[in-house]
Amino acid sequence: MGRTNLAVSDELANKIGLEADREKKTLYGFVNECFESLGKIFEEDGRLEEVFPYWLQTKVSKEFSGLPLTPRFLLDSIIRAFYTKEKDTLETLSFESGQMLGNYFKLRVKNLAGLKELMDILGSPNPGRLMELIKVEDGMSSRYIFRYITGISDETTVCLERYFSGMFSVFSTDFTSRIQASGIVEIEIHPA
Repeated sequence: MGRTNLAVSDELANKIGLEADREKKTLYGFVNECFESLGKIFEEDGRLEEVFPYWLQTKVSKEFSGLPLTPRFLLDSIIRAFYTKEKDTLETLSFESGQMLGNYFKLRVKNLAGLKELMDILGSPNPGRLMELIKVEDGMSSRYIFRYITGISDETTVCLERYFSGMFSVFSTDFTSRIQASGIVEIEIHPA
């Protein structure tokens, strides 16, 4: 296939042109680099809708000093090994780490509605089987329900409940958390 002209909106063309200028590249070269990267993703059976969520998760992980390539099995094993000896310490550290993440997210979004939009994006690359924050409206009030489902031990489930409770404590002091079963955390949050 030879050269092909691609039509894009003026707004998108301007954004791409500005980024090419910022990178000190020609528009032709910059667009080709973008498509080469997409081609590599597609060769690995990636999908276009995965690009932004996975990129954002990596960015958040770097900025928050996370460990994206750490296997869940390792973290679960470490928590189980220390939980009986250091239960209170692990639960406190989990809550405080969740607060740190909540404060980080609060730099990006201002309220639970913004957090929901962010979590909608971050939900797909998350290692859990399900991570969702849904808004529930009943008449005159609204609340949010957070669910995290993954195959982990009881000990790690408790630590994750504390972690997510810490995160939501930054956005609201009115929340109720429940551990439904091993690996299932549910938190109901009422906007402040």
